[in-house]
Amino acid sequence: MSEYIFNSILATPIIELTDEELAPEKARFKEIADRINSIAIQVNQTGNIYPEDMEEICQGVEKISARLAEYQAKLERFAVTPQTFRAIVDKAHEDVKK
Repeated sequence: MSEYIFNSILATPIIELTDEELAPEKARFKEIADRINSIAIQVNQTGNIYPEDMEEICQGVEKISARLAEYQAKLERFAVTPQTFRAIVDKAHEDVKK
């Protein structure tokens, strides 16, 4: 049984992203978040929000959303569906029987 579980684990793909790989994206997201935050501070201090500020906020949110959607699509390609996992486990089980 332990060999069966071990083989099942080994058959499951592992995805690793390093901080180094994500650093440019994190920096860009931080720039956008900082700008949105500065607009929020300005609105809180003045009570006014300007159309250009709203446009900048919307563009920033759209950029972040688009990038996150790209990451999600990439991860979904690696996702193991229940059917795929079952096939992996069945194959591992067959290998253990051999």
